[in-house]
Amino acid sequence: MTRMRFPLFAKIIVWLVLNIALVGPLSYIFAARDQSGWNMLLTQSVRDRVTSIARRVGEDVYTAESSGAAAALEADGKLYGAEFNVQVIGGPPRHADDGGPRRGFPDRPPPDRMPGAAQAGRDGLADSPWGPAFNDGPGPPPGSPPGSRSWHMEIRRATHQSGFEVITDISVAGNGGPPNDLRVAAHTGSLTGLFQFLGLWSALSFVLTILLVSVLLWWPFVWSMTRSIRRLLNATQHMARGRLDTRVPERRRDELGELASAVNSMAARLQDYLQGQRQFVADVAHEVISPVARIQIGLGLLETQVTAVGAATLTDIREDLEDMAGMLNEILLFSRSGFESERSAPQRVNLADIVQKVIAAEAGSCTVVSSVSTDILVIAYVSMIERALANLVRNACRYAYQDATPIEISARNATDHVLLTVQDRGPGVPDSALSRLGQPFFRPELSRSRASGGFGLGLAIVRRCIAACGGEVTFRNRQGGGFEAELQLKR
Repeated sequence: MTRMRFPLFAKIIVWLVLNIALVGPLSYIFAARDQSGWNMLLTQSVRDRVTSIARRVGEDVYTAESSGAAAALEADGKLYGAEFNVQVIGGPPRHADDGGPRRGFPDRPPPDRMPGAAQAGRDGLADSPWGPAFNDGPGPPPGSPPGSRSWHMEIRRATHQSGFEVITDISVAGNGGPPNDLRVAAHTGSLTGLFQFLGLWSALSFVLTILLVSVLLWWPFVWSMTRSIRRLLNATQHMARGRLDTRVPERRRDELGELASAVNSMAARLQDYLQGQRQFVADVAHEVISPVARIQIGLGLLETQVTAVGAATLTDIREDLEDMAGMLNEILLFSRSGFESERSAPQRVNLADIVQKVIAAEAGSCTVVSSVSTDILVIAYVSMIERALANLVRNACRYAYQDATPIEISARNATDHVLLTVQDRGPGVPDSALSRLGQPFFRPELSRSRASGGFGLGLAIVRRCIAACGGEVTFRNRQGGGFEAELQLKR
């Protein structure tokens, strides 16, 4: 099964986003260890906002008539997106001569008679629907003036309802009356409502902006780095296929630039080494061909002067010399493959004309069918394409031809190249040998003799010729049996 590819630059960006996104949860975890919980949201700006809202709600209820307290709470709830509940929690005891209850607030009962749901509902105040009435809390710090900022603030989950409570203690006074210490509880039904009430959407927008800016800032750097790595990978893949003239741009001034320079230097040295090796082999083969030719001529003269007993021996020697001459010719052909690319530039040629020419020269008694369209053009060397196709057709006719299944040659246009395919329905090759096809002197089956299996240079010449044209060769077994050679050529 093919594994899904995930580009390196995408991995780096994802890890960056996860790193930034984890800051919030990790901060909350550490806050929870300090038992601050949801109160970690109470920054100074949030405290100021909540205190201002609580004071506004408390003053609205404080200054309202008894019958208007509930309406004031409802109006403030719509304004701030929360459900409010206000209770008196402190202040000096009030008596009958103080004028009695003032505008919706009950007298402070004794500690053993704190109001329950029924008692707190009188005079326009209702007990919290999400929890019991608040107990008296500590009063403000000594000497705090009426209306001073809150001395207690808390965020917690609602106990009898879904959502959250924001509890704030404040001291308010109005209309010349005595100050009252109030506890204002705001209930929101969801986390989104809590953030809206606390005014944290602007902070979240800021965090998202920072995240987006970070990604945009890192993107060019990560893209540039991964693009350089991709170029190095592509170059080394081409070099592994024998195209040692491939080079990597050396524009970077960091370790990746040094790596590109080292890869180019390595490729240049390998190219010089292989070029020298090829030249050496070609020179040796050329020097050996001449004495072999002279020996063949000498054997021809001897055949007219020996007896019948020695004629069989001379015949065996002649056959060995012919094999040697054939091998030397193929070595010369292999060594010179690609030399044309060093002397001239490739041309745009019609592929169908080349295929028909090769079929006429190499098919012989084999049936070779071509479906190459006449409008397919490639950029290549005519002699190189002809030599590569000739070797493929010759091999198919020798090892894989069957009367009922002709050899097929087809071509199709791809994005920026042409795929030329030669297919047969022969026995194919062992899967373990596919990766070594195209190596000099390699034969898929060791049982083949030179007469039946050649010298192992045919496919090596194919690979060398196509590489000289700037293309690539892929060998594979066909589904249902057979062998396939796919030539990728520039268009």
